[in-house]
Amino acid sequence: GEIEIIDYKTGATIPTQKDVDKNLQLSFYALAANKIPTEPFFKIPEKIRLSLYYLDQQQKLSTVRSMKQLESAVAEISKVREEIEKSDFKCSNHMFCQTGCEFSLFCKSDK
Repeated sequence: GEIEIIDYKTGATIPTQKDVDKNLQLSFYALAANKIPTEPFFKIPEKIRLSLYYLDQQQKLSTVRSMKQLESAVAEISKVREEIEKSDFKCSNHMFCQTGCEFSLFCKSDK
């Protein structure tokens, strides 16, 4: 059988189908579902339906991935990981900094 992974969204702009088809977060979910060796998971990518459900608009956009797309996603995720590992992540005094983000205890922007 198939499985469906639904990511519920609030207050967001609805993307195009093309954006959903390329969404890296959905690819990450498909990778996890493909690799977990127990039911209901461990499915070939084409049997994993990936959906974004926009609560405010009550609209669902769905897609599937191929094995080739998942392999590309692994490469992209690895690149992102490398960039994260070599980054400093200094606070930019973004608007979230003024509203109190969850990392404010560790942030040095106000010192």
